Formats: sequence, structure tokens, C-alpha cells
Amino acid sequence: MTRFPLAVGALTVAAMPAALAPVPARAQATGSPGGAVSGSAPITLVTELPAGSRIDEGQLAIAIARELGVRLVRERGAGGGTLIVRQGGDSVTVTFEGPAGRRNARTFALQAGAVTVEHEVALVAVNVARDQTAPFLIATAPAPPESPSAPRVSPGSPSAPAPREGAPLVTTSPCALLRASGRGRSPLGIDFFPYAGTSAFDGSAVRDVSIGLLGAWTGGVNGVAVSGLVNADGPVCGAEIAGVVNVAARIEGAQIGGVANVVSGDSAGVQIGLVDVAAGSLRGAQIGLVNTAHGANVQVGLVNVASDADVQVGLVNVDWHGRLAFDAWSKPEAGTVLLGVKHGPAHVHSIYALEMNAATGRPWAVFGLGAHLTPVTRLFVDIDLLQHAQLVAGSTDPNELSEARVLVGYELLRQVSAFAGPTYNVLVASDPSRADAPGYASLLPTRGQTATRAWPGVALGVEVP
Repeated sequence: MTRFPLAVGALTVAAMPAALAPVPARAQATGSPGGAVSGSAPITLVTELPAGSRIDEGQLAIAIARELGVRLVRERGAGGGTLIVRQGGDSVTVTFEGPAGRRNARTFALQAGAVTVEHEVALVAVNVARDQTAPFLIATAPAPPESPSAPRVSPGSPSAPAPREGAPLVTTSPCALLRASGRGRSPLGIDFFPYAGTSAFDGSAVRDVSIGLLGAWTGGVNGVAVSGLVNADGPVCGAEIAGVVNVAARIEGAQIGGVANVVSGDSAGVQIGLVDVAAGSLRGAQIGLVNTAHGANVQVGLVNVASDADVQVGLVNVDWHGRLAFDAWSKPEAGTVLLGVKHGPAHVHSIYALEMNAATGRPWAVFGLGAHLTPVTRLFVDIDLLQHAQLVAGSTDPNELSEARVLVGYELLRQVSAFAGPTYNVLVASDPSRADAPGYASLLPTRGQTATRAWPGVALGVEVP
């Protein structure tokens, strides 16, 4: 039987008052001298958003509070400082005024078509408040007050002017950081192993081409890094390729490792390896056996874990801020009842369930993937693929069933939805006596003792988030 590919899986339903409520901080934030962030003192949040902004003010407050691990308030003069989010056109400026007088600001362009813009802004707010990118930035001076009518451009784009002397660097792009940094430049660096080669005297330099016979170390790569075993680099703009492990501060491009890829900051591009780790937000994709990221657009692997993801495709998918629902449903024509969990990002989910035949008591395990559409409030449409495996003792191959279904659900009561929809089922039974197929099922061509049957059916159930 041809099996469908395994695929899979932001519980973000909340309100602005909840984000700004006077409750204790969730976690101790990483502070820095100079008043970056206080782990216990609240922070004043000020938002200046135009009418029709893509940024939801309530969701933004929730995302920032979650990422910083501090309480946000509206009152001026909070002990932890003031965080200002100002939008003009497609550009957003995030400014943090620390209690000790430090002022830090970043301006960036909202990505066209981005779904979780609040999360994108929240991650920049973390960098600004904690000053995480300071090691790679030119020394900055306080940013002058912005004119509401001043044009906004995204630095690094063809139309963006060069930063003026003493002005804050207004981008978080690794490529722009490398271009603007004051680090030395080297067109070519060659190492036998980190600090055994040119890195012994120019390890902090930004290389255009970095070659490591076994491994290499650089302060950054603006081109390509290739090593037999290990690359250890600062920010990377381009490609980082290693036989075993790639490690970078941030990346804009591709990391391709035979075993693992690790990036410690916000990045854009793709990671391809057996294990991919992004400690920050990755605007792009992770493809590997195990993928983990603070935030990612797409994760494809056997195990995918993220704090916030758009799409996860794998056997085990965990989105810490994703949707979570409990379903109970039946397939009347087959006489089975099912209990399961549905989990995943906003519009993609995984399904894990147990199934029981009401007449015979035979159990089945169920795994599935699906798309979740919400055309209007209280109404959803799920398009799912499910794989059922009959649980049997001994060495007998289990009977297996592949199911495609389309469900339409409606919230009848608060947080209680009913759903129904057609299904199509194909059963491959190595033990026909335990087939559990309805009497009207069609008998398809078989091989040996294996029976293959197909039938249309229906699924009826309820869902509780």
C-alpha cells in the first residue's frame, strides 16, 4: 500500500488586558548593565500604530510580554524602562529607553505576506531591550525624534541611504550587520582547524571565503564557508557548509551540515542537517531529522519543536504556542469511535488518536495531518489525511487503513464545536478476518492473502479546545 507522507504540525487567543495585567513576571529576563531589562520591574509599552495597521496591538503586547518574560504596563515611568513601537508605512521602529539612561533603537521592514507580524516585532523588541546585537554593531548615538511624516525605508534595500555617522544601525539583517561592522575583512582564510591557520591571527575578521580542512573559525562570513568537519563563525551572509557541524551567530542564507546546524540569533534562510537548532527566529525552513527553533516558518523532519511555527511536517510536532484541541468522533459505517488530540500552528495540525470498534472491541492507533481553514468566525474547515493501524498481539502484520476526509465544524457553544464531513477509506488487510470494514465496501484487486477494500463514509464528532 502506498502511504501518504508523514506531515503535520499559536495558542494565541488572548486579549490586551491579559498581557498588561499586573501579574508576576513569567521568567527572569537576561539583563545587562546599563538598564537593558530588569527581570522583576515592569516595562512601559507605548504603541504608535496607524489606522489599518497589520499589527494587532493586543497580540503584540502578549508576544512581547512572553518573549521578554516581564510584565508590561501602560503607565509611564515603569521601573524596567520604556519600550516604544512606532509604525510608519511598512517600516517599524522599536525603541527602548532603559532606566539607567541607555537608549537603543532598531528600524526594520515588515515582511510582505508575513502572518505573525506581532511575533516578528516582539523578537526585535527583545534584541533592542537586551541589546543582543551590540557585539556586531557600530557604536551608536541616541536616535533623534522621528518626524511622523518622514519617509521610511528598509536599510539594505537599493533605495536605503547609508547610515550617517553616529546614527543607530537600523536593521537586524546579518548581511547588513556584516557590511556595517567595523571588523577587518579578509578575501580568503584557510585553517587546518580553528586557530590552526589564518584564524590564529585574523580570527575576528569577516571572510569572503573560509576554508577549513577539518575546521575553521571566523568573526563572520560574507560569502561561503566550507569545512570538512566544523565551521564556527560569527554572522553569516551566504552559505555555511560542513561535513559535521556548522555554528553561527546569525545567518542569512543556508546552513548545510552532515550532522548538525546551530544558529544562536534571528536568521533568514534554510538549515539542512540531521539536527537543526535555531535559538532565535528563523524566517525560512529547517529540514532534518530533528528540528528545533524559537520561531520558524517551516519545519520538515521526524521531530519538530518550536515556540511558534507556521508549518510543521513530521511524525512528532510540538508548537508551544500552537492550537490544541481534543476531539471525539465516530465513523458509523465502520462502527468505530475515536478519541484524539489535534495540535499545531494556526492553519496546520497533527492528529493523534485511539480508535475502537464498538462491536468487536478491536483497537486501532491513528496518526494524521491536516489543514485548518477558518473562513469566518466560529466556522472551520479541516482537510485531513489519516493513517490507521490495527493494534494486534504477536507477529501478524497489522491491518492498515488510509483515510481522506473533509470536515466542516461550527462553534455551537462557547469553545465547543460540532463537526461532520465525508470520508474515503482504503483498507489493506493482511488478516481479512479482522478487517472491520462495512458490508458495502468494494473489494479491490488483491495479492496473496491480503484483502484490499474501499468505501465512502462519514465522520461525526465534537471538538473542545
